[in-house]
Amino acid sequence: MTCNPSWSEIKEELLPNEEPQNRPDLFVRVFKSKFEHLKNEVIRKKKLFGLVAAFTYVIEFQKRDLPHVQLLLILQQGHKLDSPEKFDDFISVELPDKEKFPHLYSMVVKHIMHGPRGSLNSNNVCRKNSLCKNHYPRDFVSMTTMKADGYPNYRRRNNNETVKVRGHMLDNR
Repeated sequence: MTCNPSWSEIKEELLPNEEPQNRPDLFVRVFKSKFEHLKNEVIRKKKLFGLVAAFTYVIEFQKRDLPHVQLLLILQQGHKLDSPEKFDDFISVELPDKEKFPHLYSMVVKHIMHGPRGSLNSNNVCRKNSLCKNHYPRDFVSMTTMKADGYPNYRRRNNNETVKVRGHMLDNR
């Protein structure tokens, strides 16, 4: 979870012509409040991921001074995400359906899609030996599978959906 200086709780408290970066006290308080809600209501009470056996977290600050949290959940037996099918219930690396989830779609396009990468942007800082060091664009994959190293290879279907990001058409890869 990362603090968003555009959250309404932050914007509403700013004075006219005041910028969020000038009020770290404000966005830290709002972030803490939202994280406590996530931790207590969503994870513990609503059991969004199942029954939690233990968890730990650390709150860090990014280069732009925005707080974010690294959260490790250890789920009880029977609630663990131990198969590719269960991963797909919680994790998606595809563009959301624009018709069903217009707000989520716009948020993913605005905040999540990195790019262009690979051959579309030879000057990107992620380039190493003429390739993207983060392995983008990834291959299309019809279903989530487990790689030999134990990490999942998430589903990235070729649904012919594209979106324009920084002047280039990008897809689920």
